[in-house]
Amino acid sequence: KETPRSVKPEVPLGNGLRVKDVIINEPAVVVRFTDGTKVVSKVDEQDTFSPEMGLMLGICKKLLGSAKTHELLDAYVWNRGDK
Repeated sequence: KETPRSVKPEVPLGNGLRVKDVIINEPAVVVRFTDGTKVVSKVDEQDTFSPEMGLMLGICKKLLGSAKTHELLDAYVWNRGDK
């Protein structure tokens, strides 16, 4: 089991939100926030694990919500807006 990788100092994201620590344990990245919440980003079987992408997705999901994050990815990355 992977131990948390603490971010020193806690990284502010705006609106008082801060990243407390990040747990990287392939195939998942857990981002814990100072408000006591956490977001888990897990790689799909067909993708390659990337801790950087897991961290960024976790932050985006926290700030925008999971549905809006996936809507943006669908429109501009995965399907390039061809829907």
